[in-house]
Amino acid sequence: MNRNSYLWLVAGTVSLLGVGSLGFGLNSLASWAQMSSKATTSKIESCVVKMAVVKDPNPPLNVRSVPTIAGSTIVGRLKNGTMVTVAAEQNGWFRITTPAKGWISKQNTDSGCNQKVERLTLAGAASATIADRFIGTGSHKYLLIASKGKTLTITRSKGPFPSLSTPDGKLLVDGMREEKRSRWVGQLPQDGEYALTMESNFKGYRYSFQLDMK
Repeated sequence: MNRNSYLWLVAGTVSLLGVGSLGFGLNSLASWAQMSSKATTSKIESCVVKMAVVKDPNPPLNVRSVPTIAGSTIVGRLKNGTMVTVAAEQNGWFRITTPAKGWISKQNTDSGCNQKVERLTLAGAASATIADRFIGTGSHKYLLIASKGKTLTITRSKGPFPSLSTPDGKLLVDGMREEKRSRWVGQLPQDGEYALTMESNFKGYRYSFQLDMK
C-alpha cells in the first residue's frame, strides 16, 4: 500500500492520520478510524456498556423477564429518553437494574462504551484526532506508546481537556482541574506507555482532541 492509500475501519474511536492527510469523520452513533499504511495503529482492548438511553421507534419499550420475546413476560415499560443502568449484555439484550429490573432490546437504545481502553501507536511524526462520547458516567483511557524526547502536542476541540500521565504514573496534565485548557505541548520524559484519560459524570458529553507527535 502506498503513502496515499488508506484502510477504512469500522472499529475504534480514533481517526488516525499520517503526515499530509487532512480532516476526519465522526459518526454520531459509532466511531470509525481512517489510518495511513505507515504511521499509526489502534486497538480497542475493552469496552463495557454501563448506561444507555431508551430510543424505541415504537415506544414505550418493553422490559421483559428474560432476554427473548418468546416465552417472556413484560414486567415494565419505559419511555423514550429514559436513562437505564446496564448490568449485563447477552445476545442483543441488556439486563437493566434501574429504573426497572429486567431485559430490554439493545437495538432500541442509544449506547456506547462507558468504560473503554484503547491502545494507540504513533510511529514517527504523525497526528491523530480522537473523538467519542459518553452516555452517562464512565472513563475512556487511550494508551499511547511513545519514545523519550518526542514532542507531544494535545489540542482540544470539544469537551474537556484529557488528563495525561507518564508510564510510571506521574500526572503531566490534570484534565479534571484544567478542563478548559485548549492546548498542551511538552517533551516526553521517558520511553513507554502514556495514558490519556477522559472522565464523565452522570450527564455525559461528546469530546474531541488532536494529538501531534514530532
